[in-house]
Amino acid sequence: KRFRQSVLAAACSGKLTADWRSQNYGANARPLKDELIRRHHELTKNRLDESKFAPKPEDVNLPNEWVWINTGQVFHFVTSGSRGWAKYYSDSGATFLRVGNLDHDSIRLDLSSIQFVNAPDTAEAKRTRISRGDFLISITADVGMTALVDIEFEAAFMNQHVALARAVDGIDKEFLAYFLTSDAGGQVQSRNLPRGATKVGLGLDDIKNVWVPLPSLNDQHEIVRRLEDLFTFDDQIVERYKKARSYTDTPNKSIPAKAFREHLVP
Repeated sequence: KRFRQSVLAAACSGKLTADWRSQNYGANARPLKDELIRRHHELTKNRLDESKFAPKPEDVNLPNEWVWINTGQVFHFVTSGSRGWAKYYSDSGATFLRVGNLDHDSIRLDLSSIQFVNAPDTAEAKRTRISRGDFLISITADVGMTALVDIEFEAAFMNQHVALARAVDGIDKEFLAYFLTSDAGGQVQSRNLPRGATKVGLGLDDIKNVWVPLPSLNDQHEIVRRLEDLFTFDDQIVERYKKARSYTDTPNKSIPAKAFREHLVP
């Protein structure tokens, strides 16, 4: 977990692809930033009152080629699931996602245990229907877990403990998901949100008020590629560790038994 969060921190600060930018941009950094600013304006056609945004992180020094963008401008639709789905539970039908299908250590859905529902044909159900490319974010209990829906469900919905957000085109959604799940990125901003005595989770306004460092689209793609490579490497190490432990644990359990049966020193 520490390894993954260190890698994510490097990705969010620009350090992970610093060598890539120096090789691909070099002296063209200023024109690139001008283009980024133009694309930033294109991404943020939905003009919002920026005075209501939380302050930008002060302790983050972005690379010269990056600019800040707010999720209030990136997410064009944010909603939460509704209550009362238990009466629609069934052994088959539409997929029904809950907090247990999200994980702090991954931006992928955990579908090892899922509930099914016979979804009603109502406006409320249509509002919370999940599509490929949606972001699902836990907003109660273990808040801030983020998953990017990367499969096409025939029909899928979520409960009231999960929020759904849809991003505008022009941004790498995997890059955005990795930033939101990073301790050094979206998670630290969520933890620092002002909270009253009755506020224990994330509100929809909180999800629309996270500052994201925006690299060029090619840089976003390269960050995601490197993250996936490093996380695949990490998975391989974990599997080798588990395999090695299985070799060492099994004999050790039999040693005391052999000792007391005088088999160790014939």
